[in-house]
Amino acid sequence: MKKKIIASAALIPTAGTAAAGLMFFHKSCDRINGCWGIEKEDRTPEEDKYLIYRPKFELMRERIRVLPYEEVTITSFDGLKLYGRYYHNPQAKRAVLCAHGYRSTAIGDFYASFEHLYQEASLLLIDERSCGKSEGKYITFGALEKRDVCQWAFWLDEKEEKKLPIYLYGVSMGATTVLLTSVMLLPENVKGILADCGFTSAAEILNEVFIDSFKVKPRIMLRIMEIYTRSLGHFRLNEADARRALLRAKLPVRFMHGTDDDFVNVRHTQRNFEACASDKDVLWVEGAPHACAAVEGGERYLAYIDKFFAEREA
Repeated sequence: MKKKIIASAALIPTAGTAAAGLMFFHKSCDRINGCWGIEKEDRTPEEDKYLIYRPKFELMRERIRVLPYEEVTITSFDGLKLYGRYYHNPQAKRAVLCAHGYRSTAIGDFYASFEHLYQEASLLLIDERSCGKSEGKYITFGALEKRDVCQWAFWLDEKEEKKLPIYLYGVSMGATTVLLTSVMLLPENVKGILADCGFTSAAEILNEVFIDSFKVKPRIMLRIMEIYTRSLGHFRLNEADARRALLRAKLPVRFMHGTDDDFVNVRHTQRNFEACASDKDVLWVEGAPHACAAVEGGERYLAYIDKFFAEREA
């Protein structure tokens, strides 16, 4: 009994660790104004690797802005109003749902593939919960976003009267999110998943951030942070584990990842690929930093996606 009491007491966080856990929860999960990634204007010197992509981003952003779209909304399972941009293509052969990354935007993450996809597809660019125009206080690393994506998939299926093939396409956290949906109830017309530079799980990516950026003991901090994800964010970190979902995946998956990604290391995609039980393939894009495989890969990247569409629609 004495040993049990001592062991239980060891799990009770001290005031200092509790405060640190709360700080890391807010730093990691809070909604913020603006966004990260290619759209960020005030890039720091160590982020200069992204500046070479900015001219193409600016060009494509202006092209996308002039295209007609419908602003659409759904209400999430927990009562949040979620926004998306629906770009209807009357000659569409398919529909693609685009899920952006952590504290990013759909235009920022899909600018390099948008124009190519739009030639033959209707596109739904969603604002993830707690990002853009969508409501929400906390980002949940895919734990709750996966349920939002499922709702959006059913919305898109109903919107497309031709009952077109649907694909779920995610970048970074959006990739992890669409991978998590691979074992969830989806419309029959969902034919496959495209996952660009997704991480394996919320716990693993946070573990790496804690080690690289904050020099703290990750296991202890994750356990403390879990208290706040459950009590404040109403989610568990283990709800965002792509590998666990992929072990039971039925939908075909195509993975993509840039080899110079220093935010989500390529081992995340390699581990997701190895765990995936369904039809799968992977494209490595040499020299591409995080979320830049499409722009760095160019025609090779787009051809890889097109081949997947052709295989699924044959």
